[in-house]
Amino acid sequence: MKALFKTVLATAFVLCISACEKPDSQVGILSFSVSKSLNSVLSYDINGVVDETSKTINLTIPSAAINAELIPTFTATEYDEVSISGKSLSSGVTPVVLANGAKVNVDDNVSELSTSYTLVVLNNDEMAELLSMEFKAADNELLYEDVVAEKIEQEMIVRVPEEAFMKELVMTVSAGMNDAIKVNGESVASGSSIKVDCSFPVDIIVTDEVAKTSASYVVKVGKILGLKMTKLGEYIEDGCSNTDYPTMAISPVDGLPYIAYSRKRIDPKDSYAQASVVKWNGSSFEPVGALGFTGSGADKAANKPIMAFDKNGTPHVAIIDAKNNTAPAVLKFDSGNWTLLGDAVTDKKVSSSYEVELVFDPVNNTPYVFAQGNGTGKTDPIYRGMLVNSFSGSWQNSLMQGTPAVNGTDGVYARSRSVVIGNEVYTISAFSGTSLGGYYIFKLSDGGWQLLGSNFLGQQHITAVSIAKDMQDNLYAMAAVGGSGSYEVKLFSVDKTNGEMSEVGSSVTAIGDRTFAYQDFAISPVDGNVVTVYRNVASESTDIENNTPRFRFIDPETGDWTSPIKVSDEKVDSQIYVRYSKDGKCYACFLDGNTDSIVLYSIGYEDDILPE
Repeated sequence: MKALFKTVLATAFVLCISACEKPDSQVGILSFSVSKSLNSVLSYDINGVVDETSKTINLTIPSAAINAELIPTFTATEYDEVSISGKSLSSGVTPVVLANGAKVNVDDNVSELSTSYTLVVLNNDEMAELLSMEFKAADNELLYEDVVAEKIEQEMIVRVPEEAFMKELVMTVSAGMNDAIKVNGESVASGSSIKVDCSFPVDIIVTDEVAKTSASYVVKVGKILGLKMTKLGEYIEDGCSNTDYPTMAISPVDGLPYIAYSRKRIDPKDSYAQASVVKWNGSSFEPVGALGFTGSGADKAANKPIMAFDKNGTPHVAIIDAKNNTAPAVLKFDSGNWTLLGDAVTDKKVSSSYEVELVFDPVNNTPYVFAQGNGTGKTDPIYRGMLVNSFSGSWQNSLMQGTPAVNGTDGVYARSRSVVIGNEVYTISAFSGTSLGGYYIFKLSDGGWQLLGSNFLGQQHITAVSIAKDMQDNLYAMAAVGGSGSYEVKLFSVDKTNGEMSEVGSSVTAIGDRTFAYQDFAISPVDGNVVTVYRNVASESTDIENNTPRFRFIDPETGDWTSPIKVSDEKVDSQIYVRYSKDGKCYACFLDGNTDSIVLYSIGYEDDILPE
C-alpha cells in the first residue's frame, strides 16, 4: 500500500512540473560566439552575426582554426536544444567543427517549434595587407598607360611620365580580407579610388578589423628616368697640335674606353702625323704605351688610326701610312710597347680618303682589315674595290666576295663597321653609286666571309655607318639614305639570314648633301637602351647650331626616338663613337673642332628626384 502511494505521488509531481512549464512560443539563436578563453587555437574572440531574415550565422574564423573543433558559446530562446550536424551542443562545453554551410538546428523541448540556421564561415587571414596600388590611365589624363606597383612593399617607388610628375593623381587601392584602408588618413574602400598629391609621399595604413593587426606603406611617385650625356673630360696631348680622327673602343678586360688618334708635334715641328692611344681610367686620361708610337718622318706618317681589341682583350691599332704607299699597318700593344703585326698589311695601295676597319675573328683571333683598294691605277682590279686583308703569320689580301665590280663611279667601296655575335662577325659596308651603291651585309663564320645581302635604300650617304647587337643578339644598323640632296639617318633591324634591313622608328635626323653624316648608336647589354649621338645639321651652314652634338634614345614606352637634346656648343669635327661596356656603362667620343680637343662623355640615367 505504501509503495502504491509513493508511485502515485511521484507521477503527480511530474505531471505538476510539466503542467507548470509554459511554452514561450519562440525558438531561435539569440547570440553565437567563439571565445579565445575556451579555444587555445584562437588569438582573439570571434563574434558571430545572427541574421534572422536570412537564417544565417556569420562567422569569420582564422585560417589556422578553420578546420579545427571549436567550443562555441551561444544563447537561445527558453527550452531550446541546439545541435550542429546532428551533434547536440551545450554552450561553452561541446566542441564541434564549424564548417561553412553546416546546419544549426534549434528545437524547443516544450513546444513543437523548431528552426535552423546555416553557418556562413569566412576564412580570415589575420593579416593586414595591401594587395594592389595603381594609377589607372582611365582615371588620370596625364597618364597614357596604367602605372602599377610591381611589388607591394613597405616603401614603394612608382614612376610616371614627366608631365604627371609631382601632380595630383587618382590612386586605386585594394586590401585583404576584412581589411580597412586609410590613404593619407582618409578611409577608402578596397577597390576604390582617391585623389592624392604626388608631390609628397603617400601614406597608406591597412588594418585587419577582426585580428586588430595593421600594416603601414609609403608610396613615392617618381619620374620615369630618361638618359642624359655627362661630360667626363677633354684631352689634348701636351706639345702637340692637329689632333685628328679619334676612334674609341671599350676594353673587354677593364671596361674602360681606349681612344686612338693622330697628332703632330709642335716642337720639333712634324710634317707628318703620328698615332697615340690614351684611355680614360675613371677620373682622367692616361697614355697607353708611348705617345706618338708610330714614330716620325715621311715613312712613318699615320692617318686615321682605328682602335680595336682582339679576343684576348689585347689593344690593336690599324693605321694608314700615308707616305709609305698609303698601305695600312696594324700595331699590337704587347708588354707595354706598340709593335707591328707582321709587315705592311698589303703592298697594294689603299685610299686614304676613308679609314680602314679592323675586326678579329672571335674563334681563331685572326685580324681582318678592310680598305678601299687603290692599286696601280683605274685598270687595277682592286681599284676602289673592297680589299679584305687577313693575318696568319703573314698578311694575305683579296677582294671581298660578293661585292660589285666597280664601274666608273658605281659600286665604289667606302667604309665598314663590324660587330661580334657569338662566334660570328657581322659587317655593314657602304658602297657608293647609283645602281650598285648601297649597304652590304657580310658575315664571317667558320673562317670565311659571305655576302648575306645588299640593300638599295635610295641614294646612300657613305660618310657614316654603324652596327650593333641587342641583348638577344638581334642585329641593328644605322645609316643615312634618301634622295638627291637630302638624306635621313635611320635605324634598321638587320635579318641575320639574308641581310635585309628594315626601318625601326622614325628618322633620327636629316642631313644635307654636302655635310658629313657623323652619327653612331649603341645598345646596352644590360637594360637594352638604344642611344644615338649625331652631329646637328641646320638648314643654313652659318647657323650657330650647325655641327653641335645632339642626343636621342628610344623611349621604351613608345618604341620611338625621344626628342633631340642638344648636348653642348662643341663643334663635332670627326666621326662620333658610342660604345657600351659589358657592365652597361656607355661612352661617347668625338673631336671638338672649336678647341681641337678630344671630348669624352658618359651616357646614363638622369638624377633621381623623389618626393620627401
